[in-house]
This record gives sequence, structure tokens and C-alpha cells, in this order.
Amino acid sequence: MCCIALCETVRPSSEMVKAMWEGNQHGGGVAWQEDGKVKWKKGIDTVEEMQYLAETLPFPFIQHFRIASVGGVCDELTHPFLVNNNASIELEGESESDYVLFHNGSWHEWKQFVLKASFDCKIALPDGKWSDSRAMAFLASIYGKNICEMINEKIVILSKDDVQIFWGSGWTEVEGVWCSNDFFKHKMRGKTPMCAYGKCQGYPVMNNIYCYQHKEQFAREAKEKEANGNVKDGVVVEGPPVNPSGGALMGMGAPSTTGLVRTTPIVARDAITIPGVTPRPNLTLLPGGAGSDIPFRVLMAAQHQAAKGLISNKEYKRIRKIFQRNPIELAQADMLSRLTPKN
Repeated sequence: MCCIALCETVRPSSEMVKAMWEGNQHGGGVAWQEDGKVKWKKGIDTVEEMQYLAETLPFPFIQHFRIASVGGVCDELTHPFLVNNNASIELEGESESDYVLFHNGSWHEWKQFVLKASFDCKIALPDGKWSDSRAMAFLASIYGKNICEMINEKIVILSKDDVQIFWGSGWTEVEGVWCSNDFFKHKMRGKTPMCAYGKCQGYPVMNNIYCYQHKEQFAREAKEKEANGNVKDGVVVEGPPVNPSGGALMGMGAPSTTGLVRTTPIVARDAITIPGVTPRPNLTLLPGGAGSDIPFRVLMAAQHQAAKGLISNKEYKRIRKIFQRNPIELAQADMLSRLTPKN
């Protein structure tokens, strides 16, 4: 998985840059603000240059470390991409008016969105190689930068005087630097992360807490549950009921009794128990669903209990991992039919 580092007031150490590079060696890129412009450089092919830039660029700046998942390995598809109708793939440049875009993740529906935008707006598709990230820059130039919020991916955009993060499935802070993931941290510590399935000692695959074998096994178990009419992958929360349309959760105001999400409880290893509240069996909150704010409110409740010392910080981090593994799935087909170009 790629990695983005947003550096606003703290520089990543050389060790941190090296760790990010070692897991993402298909090309680096940077962007920064200088002289009333946003400037960028990409297609960087050595860790030494990325380390030098991390030490010398003015704040704020962004670094991107690519592992090719869409479009293959080539300098043109390293990040960032200019947010304009050409979605420029130039390796160096500057702009007084446009944003540049960095992305971490894989957006599978990008082709149908690009084709629809091209047909509806009568815009010729730019030349050159394409990836889901370049497609995002192209679409943001047509529909506006806030389409990045609807896509629900980890994205950051930078202009001459602005920087915006789109949260996706979550960012994390590492040594004062906001990172799109922290899978590189074990390289800094000299430790190897282990699969979260039982006592397995396997190495987790990217964007997952399971090794390849148990990731597949977990997927098969989920399909079996779905075939039996159960949920795909939910989180059992013992506590008062939740109103997904805006009611309170676990002592954070008066609990509502409407809009309950009730399904068959899932496997015990994904159960979240919040002490200090009345247990309600068979209340399962899905960490997903179009427009659902349930994941956010469950995390808020867990944070609230951790602050009171009712659950440990370790347990709170485990809860966060569950929801990072199961990001909100947007109704993208419906969104596609409702998109309208900006004026």
C-alpha cells in the first residue's frame, strides 16, 4: 500500500522516510508551498532524494511513496496529479491557481466515473497513462474538490494557500506527522507485525491485520454468514440502543429506542465490550453502510470510556483497528447518477 506523509510543523526523520520507502519503492513525489505557488516534483527514484527533500522543503509539504496497484510502474503515475481538466502527469511543475492531489488506496470504480464525466461534459480524455488517482484529479477539476469526500478514499490536496485531508478509512499520526497508514512502523522498530488471527505468526497483508491465508479464511467465513442470512462483518456492542439517525450512544445523552440495528452477533474476536453500561445482547452495529455515522459514534463512545479509565488505551486502539479494517462503503452507483458538474 502507498503511504502519504503530511508534514505541517514536524519533519519526518531519515529513518521514517527510509521505512516508508522500503515498503513503497515504485516512485516518490513531493509538493510544497513557495512564492505564492504550489510546486511539485515526482518520479523520484532514490530514498536519498526523498530524505533530502524531507530535511529541506518549507512547511507545509507532502511526501508520497508509491506501490503500483493501478496502472503499473512508471514515473508518470507517481503522485501528485494536478487538479485540472488535463490531470497533468508532468514530473515537475508549479501552479498559482490549481490544487495537486495525492491518494492512498484503490478505487475500483474509477473508469465508469471518468467515462461518464467525459461523455456528459463533452470533455476529451487527456493523453497518457491512467490510474485511479489520476482519475480523481480529473474528476475533481470537473465536479469540484469535494467529490473526494464522496469517493471515501485517503486523499490530501494542496494549493498555494490551502491543504485539505479527506479522511477515507482513517489517517494516523506518527512522530508528529500525519500519515495515511502506519504499516511502515515495524521497519523503524526492527519488529515484525503478526497476523491477528489466533496465535498465527504470519505477516499481515497490506491494508489488513490478517496474513494472506487468514484474510481469505475470514472472507470465506463472512460469505458463509451472509449466505445464512447473518451480517457480513459487524461489531457487537454491549450497551444501550443506538439510533443511527442521530440518537445517543452509551451514556452520551439520552439513548433512543428507535432505529435499532439488530442482527445476529458475529464472531467473538470482533466484539467490543464497553463497561459501565447495561448489556443488551444481539445489538450489532455494522461498521459500514451508505451514509451511516455508526462507526464514528462507536469510536466516540469508546474514546469517552477510555478517557474515564473504564477501558484501556490498548482496547481503544483495538476498536479503532476494527473500524479501519471495515471502512464505510458508499452507495457509489447512486452517487454516480446524481453527480452534476460545478459551474
